[in-house]
Order: sequence, then C-alpha cells, then structure tokens
Amino acid sequence: MSDLENILIDKTRDKSESSKDIERVEEEWTSDNSEFFIKIQEEIIQKAKAHDVASHKNKSRYVKTAIPSMIIPILLTNLSIFCSGQTNEYIHPIGLSLVGIINVFQTILNFSKKKEQHNHHAGLYMDLVNDIEKILIRKKKYRDAFDITLERITMRKQQLDASAPYL
Repeated sequence: MSDLENILIDKTRDKSESSKDIERVEEEWTSDNSEFFIKIQEEIIQKAKAHDVASHKNKSRYVKTAIPSMIIPILLTNLSIFCSGQTNEYIHPIGLSLVGIINVFQTILNFSKKKEQHNHHAGLYMDLVNDIEKILIRKKKYRDAFDITLERITMRKQQLDASAPYL
C-alpha cells in the first residue's frame, strides 16, 4: 500500500495543529487598518463618480440620437403636405435614410443599456462605500474582526470591479 492510500484509509490521523489550537486570537483593529479602509473607500468613491459620469454621458447621447429619429418623420409628414410632389421625391428618401442611419447607430451603440449598466454599478459602488462607512463609524472594540472584514470588503470590491462595464 502506498502512503497516499494509507492516508486515505486512516482518516483519524491529523497532523495539523488546528485541532489543538483552541484559542484563536483575532487581528486587532489599528489606525493603519482604518487608514487602509479609508483609502479603499476613496478609490471606490472615484469609481462610483466615474460610472455616474459615464451614465450621464450615455443618457445625453441617447437623447441626442432618439429625439431626431422621432422628430424627422413628423417633419417629413408635415413637409409633404406643403411641398410639391417633385420636392417630396428628394426630401422623403433623404429624411428616411437619415432616420435609418440614426436608428442603426442607436442600436449598435445601445446608449440606453450602457447608461443603465453604469448607473447600476455607480449605485453598487456607493453601497460598498456606505458599508465601509458603517464599519469605520463603530468603535474598534465593537467591530467585526479585521481579517474577516478585510476579506469581505475586498471580495465585494473585486466582484464589482470584475463585473463593471468599461469606462
């Protein structure tokens, strides 16, 4: 029998010290730890602001492309009433082509979806900032252990960074 088989068969062998380690000492909160969270908080605030700006830019782009695609057909309809038939032969195809180009542009770039994604992530980043603020506002003796809090906050931040749309 090999050593691996012996280990698999004899599950009672525990060479780790963890079973004998009855008392666990939590990592204490220090001013350096709090400063680290403040730096993370400032970084997250900057990301939230960047996503908010991107959201507003995409909303502006959406409005700038949606309004002409709605107004041009209305104008063409009114122009056809007042213009001669020969003028309509040139105005309608040009106007409808312009509306088609604007709609293709809108569909491909999808400003409304980008606006929503950036707005959503700005909110998620601000939620994380608020959670950090709630942690830091409490007295050190009432906070969760530093190592646990650090892991929780950094994991959330990494998940947000990984799922955030490009700026």
